[in-house]
Formats: sequence, structure tokens, C-alpha cells
Amino acid sequence: MLIFENCSFSDHSCYYKQDLKFDVVFLIDSSKSSKPSYDQLTGFVQSLMKPYNVGLNGARVSLIAVAGTLEDQAPPAAELNSITSQNVLRSYLKLLKGNYDDFDNVGQCLTFNLKEVTSSDFISRGYRSEIQNHLLVYLTTSTAFDVDPVPTAEEILNSHQYGIITVGFGNDVDHQKLKMISGGSSCFFTASNSTGLDHLIKPIQRHIMHADAIGGHYCNKNSKSAEPYYDLFTEFAREIMWAFDVSSETARIGLAVVNGDKNEQPPPVATLNDITSHTNFHSKLELLKDNYADFDHSGQLLAHNLDVICDDSGYSSTKEGYRTTIKNHLLLYITSGTAFNVDPVPFVQNMLARKQYGMITVGYGDGLDFHKLKNLAGGASCAFSAKNPTELNSIIKPIQRLIMTADATGGVYCIPK
Repeated sequence: MLIFENCSFSDHSCYYKQDLKFDVVFLIDSSKSSKPSYDQLTGFVQSLMKPYNVGLNGARVSLIAVAGTLEDQAPPAAELNSITSQNVLRSYLKLLKGNYDDFDNVGQCLTFNLKEVTSSDFISRGYRSEIQNHLLVYLTTSTAFDVDPVPTAEEILNSHQYGIITVGFGNDVDHQKLKMISGGSSCFFTASNSTGLDHLIKPIQRHIMHADAIGGHYCNKNSKSAEPYYDLFTEFAREIMWAFDVSSETARIGLAVVNGDKNEQPPPVATLNDITSHTNFHSKLELLKDNYADFDHSGQLLAHNLDVICDDSGYSSTKEGYRTTIKNHLLLYITSGTAFNVDPVPFVQNMLARKQYGMITVGYGDGLDFHKLKNLAGGASCAFSAKNPTELNSIIKPIQRLIMTADATGGVYCIPK
């Protein structure tokens, strides 16, 4: 149901645009726990921002050192109208250590600083109301908050004043707390060492690009329970497709939700004719959770959906966008459950035998049978699993490579074993 072409992995435009206009505030843990890692945290900021035109007409950057105690909390080191170039950004980052740090005290005054970045004084000093892409990036080695920051973070997200991304570094952070502060599961990242921290740069750059394309939206808070993963799944789909040119001429995308009850199963959300751009794709994804999902019933109506999708005279007809002129056709099944109402394997085997589509399965969480997903996929190398957002992000590139390889081998994905 997903058909792809274009955009090589060496093409940096898959991750960022140099001339992108956005406002970003880095809230950097400067307490006692951050002292051994401080150079790594500031280096991460520099590396993350390196591709962009940093300045008043491009990417505006603010820097705030988050102290351990309110008594030692310094004012912002740089406001959104302070930094006018990459060189100036580097200079400010060097100034933080020794001038703004609070290495003598444990704790995190995050709530105070969240209120600071939404204050009228701060907003008046460089926050651009004429653009929609505004982001807070919180880098921390500690979650020993003096005041619970979650209510303040929720107010910020609900007001759409900023998106929030949290990055926990080291082993002393409460992952659940950082996840609650961020705009959603896919806006929360962790790393235990410098290499892991470097690996977060491209995913965050992709988030910034995504948000720019869809009106400054970063991630949604998870409001219910398959549900706990739903925003993560739609964000994963966005990430997969950012490596490709989405249009009627190149990568065509179809969308279907697999519900638990036949009475609640809607028709496919989008045929292969419907989605003509990344912006259009993101809009369709935004509709899924509130308009198509069935969070009240357990089970998986996958066989029913495969039957609908593989109908040559219906969904997979040339009239609905299936291209017989190309060979690269793929179904990508993302799930947190394998409680199938009807065994879907015979449907998949028939589809693979006809070479109508290849099949990739992605299982998330602990509540599924990975052996079943392997049987569904076109082969062992087409079945993936992840137990957390970091693991899910790590399988994006392997799936993109499978798509590229299949394009070079006549649409062959995996050989069943």
C-alpha cells in the first residue's frame, strides 16, 4: 500500500533545510549532575544547529541554563534576538560554562524557566508571531525538579506557543517524567553516551522539518491507552516517508486503520490517488486518531483489510492509483497487537505469490506474538520489533533501505522462510 521512489540517504534535505525559519529555545541542565557532561550537552546544541542559517532572518536561537536552585538561577544567557550567526552561537555556548552554570547544587528549576520563556518580556525579545515553528529543547542529566513542570508544559502545548522536545542524557533521569513533559512519546529521546547523543541529531532535525510543514505541530500528548502508542505510530510513518518525494508521480501512499471490531472498521482512509504531498500526508495522519481509530475493542481485523486492499477491481485498481507500470509496491503493517480475528497469513501468501505487494511488519511493545508477524512478513528480514521510541526510530533507516533495494531488484522485498 506504500509505493516509493527518490531521495538518496546522502541527501541532507531529507533531514533539514538550511534556510528554515524557526525559533528554538535550548533549556540546558546546568546543575551539579550535568558537570561531567556539560561540554557534551553544549556540543550537541552546536551540532544540531550547524546546518541552519542561524540569525535573525533564519533560525533564531535562545539559550537558558537551568540551575539546580532558584537562588542561583541566572537570566537567559541569550534571548531569541541575541544570536545573529553561527559564530555568535558558538561564543554564547562557550560562555555558559563558568558564567551561567550552577554546578554546586542538585535539582532542576525547569518550571521557573518554562514560565520565563512564555512571559511577555521574553516573547517581546525575538519571538516571531508571524511564523508557526517554535520549539523548546530541554537537555538534562537530572529530573530532580523543585516543582513538577508537567502542568506548565501542558499549558504551553495547549496554547501552541511552543512544541517541546526532551532529551535525557545518562542513567539518572526519569524517562516517564520526561515523556510527560514532551509533546508526546516521539518527542522524548534518551542517550547514555556521546555516540547515542549524536544519533539523536537527525531525528530531531526531522521533527523540526515536519513541524514546519504542518503549522508548527510537533507531537501530541497521548490521551488514552493502543492508544498509548498511536501518536508514535503516526510519527513513525512520517519519519519513514521523509526520505522520499511524496507525489502522484513518485511515492504514492495509501492509508488504512486496522480496528478491532468489524462494526467499527472504516474503509481505507486514503487510496493511492489521494495523497499528493508531505503536507497532505501529515493532514491525513492527523485525522486518524480521532476519526478512524477504534480504541474500545481489542483484536485485529487485518485479514479483512488485506482483502479490501488487494482487490484488483477496487482499492488496487489502476483507477484508484495502483501503478502497473512500476514494480515497487509495499504494505507496511504497524501494530501493538496480534490478536487476529481471522488468520491473515493465507491472505498474505496469496498476495506475495501474485507479486501484488511486498510486506513489512513492525511490532511495538510487549503485547504481541513476534512469530506471527514474521509469518506475515515477506521474510525474516522484513519483520521488525521495538519496545520503546528509541528502538522504533532505529528501524527507520533499515526499512528505507529495503524500499530502495526493492526498487533496484524489481520490487522483491524478502523471501519467505
